[in-house]
Amino acid sequence: MYSLVGAANCSRCAGGTYSPSNASACGACAAGSVSGAGASACTLCIAGAYSAGGASACSLCYAGAFSGGGAGACGPCPAGAYSLANASACVTCSGGGYSLANASACRLCSPGAYSLDNASACVGCPPGAVTMVAGQSACSSCPPGWYAATGASLCLQCGVGAYSLGGTPACASCVAGVVATGTGLSTCTACSPGAYAGNAASVCLQCQPGSYSGVGAGMCSACLAGTVATAAGQSVCSACAAGAYSGGGASLCVRCSAGGYSLGNASLCVACGAGYYSLAGASVCVACVAGSRSSGGASQCVPCQAGYVSPPNASACVACQLGSYAAPGSSTVRPYLNWRAIHAHTCILAVSGLPSGHVELGSDRVGRQLHIVRCGHVFDIVGRGEHRSVHFV
Repeated sequence: MYSLVGAANCSRCAGGTYSPSNASACGACAAGSVSGAGASACTLCIAGAYSAGGASACSLCYAGAFSGGGAGACGPCPAGAYSLANASACVTCSGGGYSLANASACRLCSPGAYSLDNASACVGCPPGAVTMVAGQSACSSCPPGWYAATGASLCLQCGVGAYSLGGTPACASCVAGVVATGTGLSTCTACSPGAYAGNAASVCLQCQPGSYSGVGAGMCSACLAGTVATAAGQSVCSACAAGAYSGGGASLCVRCSAGGYSLGNASLCVACGAGYYSLAGASVCVACVAGSRSSGGASQCVPCQAGYVSPPNASACVACQLGSYAAPGSSTVRPYLNWRAIHAHTCILAVSGLPSGHVELGSDRVGRQLHIVRCGHVFDIVGRGEHRSVHFV
């Protein structure tokens, strides 16, 4: 109540004002306090409400704001918290949710993201981890054989030819020599001996004939010269037998040609030396017998012609000496008394006084007549039940 000077009665203070006793005027309530009409004092607003100066009633704080008691205004909730209307304090957002400033509620993080308590924003899951539903406070690691990129809501299976140990942003390709034959695998498997695989392979391939491999091979190796792999999928190469050979990377051994030979595990055949011969597929050369000869690389020995001889293992035949003779293919020089060999099947008696370039065919013990024969001619000898042609040279 109050009164002016000379007033007959006291007047009531209006709402939002007050006066103590013996007052000449009413005073306005301060911000954060209110009064009804005729009040002698102002009352503080409760927490969750506010008032401006001179107010007759407190107003409730709006959602997203709060106040303590006696507040002249409501303060906004910070990011990471929220409030309903008439709140005396803001509530912190729990993990899996977030809020901006002045929020009346927390929002859930979307799949592929997460948050901790009091978060103002959600964070995408790191590579190799996911959240499959909204409102998660942590991401789950992908299991072995699966992977996920940043911010993913689902783990994906590794394809064939790749693998993962789990918790990875991508699958790793299998290196050469190992394979992943299915999807969602955590390891690659080594190829068996006789097979190989390149990088990121889903199947091992057999080595081709002429090559081989050990376990876990990234490629097949060619067989060395002298060895072969006759079929696909071999883990070792086999040595060629004696009498055959092979070059590098061969699938078959080749027989040595006639005139050559080889020992086992040979990369080529060696030609027989002079005085020796061989048939095809030989592991050793055979010496020519006496009375025959051969040059290097021969497939057979050649008999010496009449009037020539040779010892075993000969590269050439030698002419009979004067006073001796030899039949074709003979290894023995036979003496023929008082006769001279002239590269013929027989020898003739040497007679002096003949024309140059001639020889004399004389009578023998059975009475054949003497004939003078010019060298280079063939003369038939008949006698002793035989008929032979003699070439005098």
